[in-house]
Amino acid sequence: MNIFLSRPRILPNIKVETDCEKLYSALRSHYGKYAALNGCGDCFSIKVIKTGESFVISFSDKNCKTDDPLQEIENILFDISIPAPDAFTLHAGAVSANGKAYIFTAPTTSGKTTLTAYLALRGFNYITDDNVLIDTKTFKVTAYHKPVHLREGGYEVLDKLGLDLSNVEYLDDVSIKRYIFTPPKLSDDNLDIGAIFFIERNETANEVHNLKPFDAMQLLMQSPTAHRKVDGNYLSFLSLLSKYPCKKLLYKDMNFVRDLIGGMRQ
Repeated sequence: MNIFLSRPRILPNIKVETDCEKLYSALRSHYGKYAALNGCGDCFSIKVIKTGESFVISFSDKNCKTDDPLQEIENILFDISIPAPDAFTLHAGAVSANGKAYIFTAPTTSGKTTLTAYLALRGFNYITDDNVLIDTKTFKVTAYHKPVHLREGGYEVLDKLGLDLSNVEYLDDVSIKRYIFTPPKLSDDNLDIGAIFFIERNETANEVHNLKPFDAMQLLMQSPTAHRKVDGNYLSFLSLLSKYPCKKLLYKDMNFVRDLIGGMRQ
């Protein structure tokens, strides 16, 4: 069984060949529409063979044995994936409204996926929950509609708020245990940037502060999902990106964020 992973503006395309039906199903759930059954041209190949309770993974000229193949495939993809030459990949979630992208960046486990899912379930269009793709020449945002991957805590937050989670699927793998769903409203492509928010969840305040371009640029340099050579072109791009609306956002109530974006889009 073969799965072909072809992600927007991320190189290379990947072919995963496996004899394990459970892993095959998990890959299709994990990557959603980016996991296809048909070929995708030149591919980097990963072969996964089940041997007893373990798996042997072969790629390039390497082999490894693991009890956790989905996580091992994720690790391989992280190591070999690079953005297309004209793409910047930001570790962030994003939604859109009226043709503009509203981007939320923060470290892992900081709540950006829960916030993105909440906004997508409250009427905004879903762009991505983890990997925002920005064209380095046009500064347009490319949609990456990989399914939302909620941790248990995030699912519980949304469930307590009474949001419709009827189409959520639970992926129960060795180390990747997530509630997965695709929001009902998906964004268009080639979106203008409405604002970039550097978010922090707290228990006391709802506040938003404009960032000076220098401060925004420093934060943007800490936020890519892939390492890039720090040269003049890269610094020039970040300098221009930092001049878009960049804000520090502290929130205790996700309704505050919803209303904030609702006001900005008008």
